[in-house]
Amino acid sequence: HHIPQLFLASGANALGDPAKFPWTMHFNPSYRTEAQIYAKYILREKPTAKLAVLYEDDDQGRDYLRGIKDVYGDKYDKMVVEASYATSDPTVDTQVITLQGSGAQVFFMGATARWSAQAIKKSSEIGWKAMRIVDLNSTSIAGTLRPAGLDNSIGLITAAAYKDQTSPQWKDDPDLAAWNKFLDKYMPTVDRKDGGILYGYSVAQTIVQVAGRAGREQTQ
Repeated sequence: HHIPQLFLASGANALGDPAKFPWTMHFNPSYRTEAQIYAKYILREKPTAKLAVLYEDDDQGRDYLRGIKDVYGDKYDKMVVEASYATSDPTVDTQVITLQGSGAQVFFMGATARWSAQAIKKSSEIGWKAMRIVDLNSTSIAGTLRPAGLDNSIGLITAAAYKDQTSPQWKDDPDLAAWNKFLDKYMPTVDRKDGGILYGYSVAQTIVQVAGRAGREQTQ
């Protein structure tokens, strides 16, 4: 019906295809592009290290694999070991133990918050001293790192596409000041370390901007 489907909470390339879905637009950055960034970083910092990848068995997880393969190329099969999980799995403990057993020195979690928290905790409990990287879906202090244990989360590496509301870097930022003012008025009891709270606000404010610029004569 040519109704815009704006700002999906996804970075899956299957949905970010204007030829097939011209009315659909992501809010998240591309998972595949994000994985390419991590892969380039790993090869720069640890060029000979074996990489272990935990990924969700869906479009999100497979995009992370594709991004890594884009960068590793013909070195992928020799340098990368994979383990997937389904969202119906109660834990990823077995996958983490298997990946550690591969001898990998780098551990990338292409996972969502619940399973990243489990993987962070388990990798710490078994003494796996790998460089650990989590995707941007799993960076919330309240949603991922606190459930994993903050002590277990020390040293994690990630990328960020949004301002970190917990960072002193943004203490005088006017946009975050407006967000805090909004929460003071409408949601004073929420945990402001929960990345999902800022994410939802950011999507809503972007929709407000789009609707305002579309003018008064919007189609139904």
